Amino acid sequence: MTIAPSSRPSRLPHAALVTYAIALVVGTLFPMSGWRSSGLPVFGFLLDPWPRWWTWFDIVFNIVVYLPGGLLLAMVLRESRWARHAVLLAVLVGSAAAVSLEALQSLLPNRVPSRLDWLANTAGAWLGALLSPLGARLAARGQRTLDQRMAIDGTDSAIGTTLVGIWLLIQWPPQRLLFGQGDLLHALVAAAELAGLSTSATDWRLGAEHTVFAEALGVAMAVASIGLLVREVLPTRAPRAAVTAALLFAAVSVKTVATATMIGPGKSVGWLTAGAQGGLLTGAVILALLSAAQRVTRLRLAMAALALNSLLTTAFPFDTYYASALASWETSSWRNIDGLLRTASSLWPYAAIAWCAQRLHALGGARLRARSIIRRTS
Repeated sequence: MTIAPSSRPSRLPHAALVTYAIALVVGTLFPMSGWRSSGLPVFGFLLDPWPRWWTWFDIVFNIVVYLPGGLLLAMVLRESRWARHAVLLAVLVGSAAAVSLEALQSLLPNRVPSRLDWLANTAGAWLGALLSPLGARLAARGQRTLDQRMAIDGTDSAIGTTLVGIWLLIQWPPQRLLFGQGDLLHALVAAAELAGLSTSATDWRLGAEHTVFAEALGVAMAVASIGLLVREVLPTRAPRAAVTAALLFAAVSVKTVATATMIGPGKSVGWLTAGAQGGLLTGAVILALLSAAQRVTRLRLAMAALALNSLLTTAFPFDTYYASALASWETSSWRNIDGLLRTASSLWPYAAIAWCAQRLHALGGARLRARSIIRRTS
């Protein structure tokens, strides 16, 4: 029996849960290097005395970090044969993940596992699991909206929506190029060194005279690509232009708050250079011109825009504003979050390109099936 679109289980929690699990592991164990054993049992922290110094901020933070995990896992379990025990299982799995990651932190330098952190994490998973009925209703409503999109299944729409959400989050760390993702500079330098080539980061960068043009083109490609992704995910009757505008406004707001936090309020809009302004305007014009293009064409152009944005981010000239922002960020107490978001920023364009390729494949299959049906009925 075919499931009606309005009753089809939402795939959004599944995509979000996978993304959350990866982010949790990377963020907790970053930089995932320098492993060493202290000679003590890795779970010995469970028997340590209560910490003498702690803050409410740390407790609330550890609760909030695990709340989405409990929520998403319970939502997924509600659609399985374990539905009756979804809350209990979500709490147990969340607690087990927390204690395991705390134990692994004992093998990393400058990391101290804490029983208090584990208990706060468990409380967060429990609170999230209790919110799962509300989350399930909201996800089902969102899935009904996404189901109105023709020739896109629940998994593709869920992954696409998750990618758009991640794009907003990765605007927080400092960037050499506004909305610049997929920086391969360090990877290229490392690969060249392994190959025995004498090179440095400067050799891969454009000259300073190309700064304005490179920034304008890179920002335009970023605006066009995220707008095309939104257009592919949302149904025809959805306010796509308004959603894209709101997403871009939220992204520049995140960038402004992050800059004010790291550098100071006086430089909160230092990222709004002449190149960035030109790129925002050009990207909006390109997006408007492409609105009438066929879906296949839009997806191919989105892949090209993502690749060009990554290339320009990698080759962007040295920028003193970025250097000062990065210096302030790296000395902050949020190095784990920084490492997670910067890693996600480096990988995001390629995940988005892969998603676009999957959509092209799906649309090609849909066309073939439609032609086959026409031939059989004619």
